[in-house]
Amino acid sequence: MRTVTPAESIASDFDSFDAQSGWLSAGIKAEASYQFNDDWGVTGTLRYDQLLGDTAESPITQSEDQVSASFVVTRKVTI
Repeated sequence: MRTVTPAESIASDFDSFDAQSGWLSAGIKAEASYQFNDDWGVTGTLRYDQLLGDTAESPITQSEDQVSASFVVTRKVTI
């Protein structure tokens, strides 16, 4: 894990912080795929994580709740 050293703390708005070991986060992921035909498809993903322990307490963490989404179009290429 990344720490904020005393020198970095002086040069920034962050408090000094020394992270220890442990779980980073716990979450859930949902994914759905659809194949339009043999060549084209799409996949959508939605993910939620909650930061835990030192990760959540870090001064550089803005929120314990982390949400991400992706939408991917796929194309089969045959050479």
